[in-house]
Amino acid sequence: MNSHFIILTTLLAMLLCIGGAAGAAAQTQPADTLNNTTQTNETEMPINQSSSETEPIDDRTRITGWEYENGEFRLDIEAERQTHITISEAVQNRNSGMGQMSITRQPVPAGNSTISFPAATVNGEAMVVLTTSRSIDAGTGVFISTGSAEGSGIIGGPWSSTDAQMSALGGASAIAFSTLWIAWRRLTGQTQQGEWLR
Repeated sequence: MNSHFIILTTLLAMLLCIGGAAGAAAQTQPADTLNNTTQTNETEMPINQSSSETEPIDDRTRITGWEYENGEFRLDIEAERQTHITISEAVQNRNSGMGQMSITRQPVPAGNSTISFPAATVNGEAMVVLTTSRSIDAGTGVFISTGSAEGSGIIGGPWSSTDAQMSALGGASAIAFSTLWIAWRRLTGQTQQGEWLR
């Protein structure tokens, strides 16, 4: 009977520790959630991509190709007439909030030209949005995205600290409940395994 008491007391202590960790994890909030500001998570991996697809911005202006390298988009623009193009950084953020972004309005001469625009990678992706006054009048615009470099595994990231805490809590709970189940079966004699003779 003494061994029953020790095992049950140990398992109860484990469950109380897990419950305390759950309460602490529930109270923890990332700093960017507390002050509602947007925080960019620039990746360390450089993304180098390009495309030669043609996409119209409006009926007189189109993108004939683009390249993203070293944190900057290089956009090949073809315009039938001189115009202005507004380029803005598209913000991707997992949390709600607000913040700053880059935007510029550049003149584009008639013919072919190349425009450069810096854009940070956020969660493995860089994206910009292009408009002209004619495309705004039509209610349209064009976005260019490198696509996400993360999430190539079975369960893609990026992960926050809360995700890691909840994963650890789930793993610890599963171990505690498995241990409790095995100990209970052994104590009550419900196991069908033979005994080891030494």
